[in-house]
Amino acid sequence: MGPSGQMPDIISEDAVLLRRIKADWAYRDEHGQLKVKSMAFQDRRESGALSVARSDVLEAEGKPLSAALEGWEGYGLVAIPLSVFKNLGLEVKPDPTGDDASHTLVVGNKTGSIKKRLVDACRWEVDVPGV
Repeated sequence: MGPSGQMPDIISEDAVLLRRIKADWAYRDEHGQLKVKSMAFQDRRESGALSVARSDVLEAEGKPLSAALEGWEGYGLVAIPLSVFKNLGLEVKPDPTGDDASHTLVVGNKTGSIKKRLVDACRWEVDVPGV
């Protein structure tokens, strides 16, 4: 943490970014494996960016990754290495909010092929209930 108790703007290179996944963004394939749909990587209309949480901030606060789901009942959680976003040319900008120091925005054009690469990079941390 920085001197004022704020999390630094510099994101740890080994950080993962955590995306909350609601039930209609997930499905089970023919082998029963839980998968993410590419629609999970649409930008929010309000911000024009993808909202994620930073693992390094949660860890610095002594919280498990699943803490990113606090207040998000019925959602699952996937982790994607920071390097994947960077290698796709996407900008990752810390955007802490009053109740979520880990809040971060992913900015950049998320074409169909970029969304597919993000889907392929997902690792489930918490399964979506009921899917």
